[in-house]
Amino acid sequence: MLRMEISKSIFLQWHVKTRGKSLQVVREFQANLTKLNQKFYSKLADQSTIIWLHQSPLAEYLIEANSERRGLYDNEILSAYDEAAQQALEHSDVKVVKSFREAVEQRLGEDTLDGMHYDGRPMNLGVDLILNIACNKRIEPVDASCCVRNGIELTIVQILTGIFFLICAIASLIMWKKQSLISNADVENQSSSQQPVHHSYVILLNLSKFGLILAYFYICDRTPIFMKESKVYGLGVFLACLGVFFLLGISSWKVASKGDYLNRDQTDEWKGWMQLVILAYHYLGASADLHVYVWVRILVASYLFMSAYGHFNYFWNKGDYSLFRFSQVLLRMNILTVLLCYTMNRPYQFYYFMPLISFYFIIVYLTHLMWPQMDASKAKETNKPIFIMFVKIGLLLIVSLLLWKSLTLFSSLFSWWPLIELFRTQNEDSMVREWWFRSGLDRFMAPYGMLFAFLLIIAKNSKWINTDPAQWPFSKVVSWIVLILSLVVFAFYGRFSLSCPNKPECNATHSWISFLPVTAFMLLRNIIPSLRTCYSAFFAWTGKISLELFIGQYHIWLANDTYSLLVFIPGFPFANAAITTFVFVCVAHEISSICGVLTSYAVTKDVPTMIKRIAFLAGLLAVTLLLHVLTKRD
Repeated sequence: MLRMEISKSIFLQWHVKTRGKSLQVVREFQANLTKLNQKFYSKLADQSTIIWLHQSPLAEYLIEANSERRGLYDNEILSAYDEAAQQALEHSDVKVVKSFREAVEQRLGEDTLDGMHYDGRPMNLGVDLILNIACNKRIEPVDASCCVRNGIELTIVQILTGIFFLICAIASLIMWKKQSLISNADVENQSSSQQPVHHSYVILLNLSKFGLILAYFYICDRTPIFMKESKVYGLGVFLACLGVFFLLGISSWKVASKGDYLNRDQTDEWKGWMQLVILAYHYLGASADLHVYVWVRILVASYLFMSAYGHFNYFWNKGDYSLFRFSQVLLRMNILTVLLCYTMNRPYQFYYFMPLISFYFIIVYLTHLMWPQMDASKAKETNKPIFIMFVKIGLLLIVSLLLWKSLTLFSSLFSWWPLIELFRTQNEDSMVREWWFRSGLDRFMAPYGMLFAFLLIIAKNSKWINTDPAQWPFSKVVSWIVLILSLVVFAFYGRFSLSCPNKPECNATHSWISFLPVTAFMLLRNIIPSLRTCYSAFFAWTGKISLELFIGQYHIWLANDTYSLLVFIPGFPFANAAITTFVFVCVAHEISSICGVLTSYAVTKDVPTMIKRIAFLAGLLAVTLLLHVLTKRD
């Protein structure tokens, strides 16, 4: 390709030198190029990519210094030739690239001795442009190219998904029009037969909104409508972002509704600030910094801990192991992820965090459901339920220890169809290595979350700690000793993050010690009464939509499946970050609302009806997975 560019330049130079600079000569050149395109280029384009670069501009002041070339060449005649080539190739398959000339003009005369022949950077730029255009569609680069149209073809599952949401939109419009024609009577005055119509309209309306949001996801990350750019990491910028988050957090400090240990306001706050740190970590590409990576791993472990802690408290205190509860939690967590898999043509494991918390929720649920079932009401009569629950948690720890020691054993549990289609990535065979790695990093955090929740329940019931929100949990001396030990743990982990040589070694150690900084933070946050009874409303609000933020960032804040950044305003990174963030957060909030509505309608306490719905959803999932396998392209 490089030789083609040089030969074209020499050809035009000799054409000008031998034929002159008249417009008649330019018209002859255009006519000849048109014939060449019709007879040669049009046939060659079926099998090859043909690229025509505009001429590099001349440094006329250098040419004027050469008596042999003075007056022979100028930019005006080259522009005329470029315009002629543009017109001759306008309706052909030849790609005409103007950007090369425009880029060289910015460095006019810097990389040429005679004003005509270029080397160094301009020639490298020309080669880069050619390779980008010819290769990007095939290699699917992580950095976007403005020179290439998106070549991704829609799969049958994507097409069916689009048709489904289109039908929902049309049906909701019809029902809206129908309702507008009915009298303006309140819903309370309508007959009972009209109530199902109202419910159907609400469901279709929310599905229609979801369809529009998914279309926005696709447009942002699967089309060239919006540009993408590479991430640029700087530790100072990352720390500045954390500083801004901190100021926003403390500015919304308020008294919690309850002063319990790890109360709901506090756990929402914890999820919120962790999610903000993770978002900044992904946006700035901070995974390149090993020390930052080690600390962010603790945040993921903390989320799994809180998930297990919350679910254990619910099951133990409520004794509710119903199908309703199980379906409600799983469906609420996975609606967005599953629909994104269909829309963006990505495996379930690609959005690894949702499979992770769903998997460990099932683990906690099965641990409680396993015979003999024990809860708080039974523990009031005898201590036997407490002993049995300790045994269950102990067995879960042993299983966690053994299961992740062997990739072969672990893969055997997830290698049967259709489960393997959910948990393997696009480049994996029957060994679900990525899922084994992701789930194993924090394999002890779910059992530890259950154990901590259980010990805290026992401690409060046995009066081992003070439950008065205004009082310290222990004596002041013991409380201060615990606070100092917690700070020592943080110092120890900070030293570990600085001394750890590489990610594999950091990850291997992380699995065994991650509970230490998690516990230290909980103690620091809950021992001092004034801290325990207050929380940040900003962080708590963020925590309520943390799952939507984590999953949504993949395509409408980041881009190219998280490898790049979405660009609305090229050349203005701060303004672009502000606008994309605002839209991203608004969309995440709306998704949270929609998922809540859809879950409330999809899940029912009527067991036979719920079994039918689960069977339908499972069948639908199996069919779509089968379609994906049968139509998958190499």
